[in-house]
Amino acid sequence: MALGAMDKIRLGRQLNSMIQDSAEATGLRKITIGRQINALLIQLGYGGPPANPVNASEAQPQPAEGGENKPVDSNQPAIVMAFLNGDFNSQESGEFTSTLTRLEPYLNVFLTMEDVVAGASDWLREKYPEAA
Repeated sequence: MALGAMDKIRLGRQLNSMIQDSAEATGLRKITIGRQINALLIQLGYGGPPANPVNASEAQPQPAEGGENKPVDSNQPAIVMAFLNGDFNSQESGEFTSTLTRLEPYLNVFLTMEDVVAGASDWLREKYPEAA
């Protein structure tokens, strides 16, 4: 469903308000606002698959199974490998939310939800030790 001009204006105003609130928020409130911002961005059309999605005929990885120690797949996208290595743990909350959004197309293909939760927990412990 395409958004009309008035819907885009309304969502843009909500987004602006949340971004301003995020600047003053701390801890878990900041993460909650970040998730709300992410939801609005997706509604506005800024959360689709990556520009160069993996071609299904080139690589057909099996969905990741939870609880397994997976070997490192040399076909993993760079963002997935960097996330699993903790390279994004020093990002600010808005950037980290953007990283999580960019990881969404690879969920259940190159990483599990448990991987994402573990990465988010590591980020939270490093960025906001008082909240963890």
